[in-house]
Amino acid sequence: MQLRYSMRVHPTVGQRKCAARVFGCARVVWNDALALIRPVKESNKLLGNPRKRTAEGPYARIPKNQDLSKLLITEAKKTPERAWLAQAPVGVLQQTLRDLDRAWQAHEDSKSGKRPGPLVEEPKFKSRKNRRQCARFTRSDRWSITGEGRLRLPKIGELKVTWSRTLPSDPTSVTPDSPALTAPAEPVGGHGGLAAAGRAGPESLSDPRPTRAFGDRPYVAGRCPGPPTSADNTMGTGRRTGRGAHPDSRS
Repeated sequence: MQLRYSMRVHPTVGQRKCAARVFGCARVVWNDALALIRPVKESNKLLGNPRKRTAEGPYARIPKNQDLSKLLITEAKKTPERAWLAQAPVGVLQQTLRDLDRAWQAHEDSKSGKRPGPLVEEPKFKSRKNRRQCARFTRSDRWSITGEGRLRLPKIGELKVTWSRTLPSDPTSVTPDSPALTAPAEPVGGHGGLAAAGRAGPESLSDPRPTRAFGDRPYVAGRCPGPPTSADNTMGTGRRTGRGAHPDSRS
């Protein structure tokens, strides 16, 4: 079992700019890969199920992560239009492709009934206007925690972190995802967010509990969690009944 812990980071002005570049590179790789995969899946869908064809024609091969990584990362860096992809760690870009593959798999399993719960929508293009950006750093990126308690991320630098709790084990990945990392510098109080995921020990299963705003929202693989909406904030708003009521408010 894996748990995710949220921490607060305090980036400098230069680190915000570096983080914005990394977020932008990951977003472009996600959109480029989605632009190649979606038409292939749509054309195969028109042919119907292999056991019950609705049209004649060969099925197109869906690009694999290895092919996408070579085309959209390795070869793209050699072109003038995508040479700036070198400003992001290659592990972050490859993890973006893996997250997209997980998002497609969750969508397919949800449609076929293998995945319980509500229907998971297919992956969507990410917009640069969305203030909620993210990038996931895995062990392959060689990030580390310094002796002073700072988080060293490649291409970003050493981030000052407010450790609100002691982690039960070494994290397997870190995901900086906050609008504050890419916002203009504030004289006082500028901060960003950080999510550290790691394997939980027996002593860490009871605490911490998820917050009310995000604890009841389904997680979509490969997408950053969005900000809470008015419907998610049920505390202090009175009891709601009927369709769409919170499960805890029903008698």
